[in-house]
Amino acid sequence: MTTSLPDFASGYADVNGTRIYYEAAGSGAPVLLAHGLSLDTRMWDDQFSMLARDYRVIRYDARGHGKSVNATDNSYSHADDLLGLLNKLEIE
Repeated sequence: MTTSLPDFASGYADVNGTRIYYEAAGSGAPVLLAHGLSLDTRMWDDQFSMLARDYRVIRYDARGHGKSVNATDNSYSHADDLLGLLNKLEIE
């Protein structure tokens, strides 16, 4: 189960006018897992636990996917949302 991983955390980060859901586990160099179009964090279920053994692995739901919110009618950038998430998690 995901929550039994070392240093597991999940939650929402308020970035760029929306709420981005994320999960993080493990320690060490960060590894970010971004899902494909019309998918969500579950895309990485098979890899997440394995990678968390050696790395700080982060997976997230892009705006409007999975548990994240699509909270604006304004234009946005997935890259800007990701940068906002990484800043909230204090990942360089």
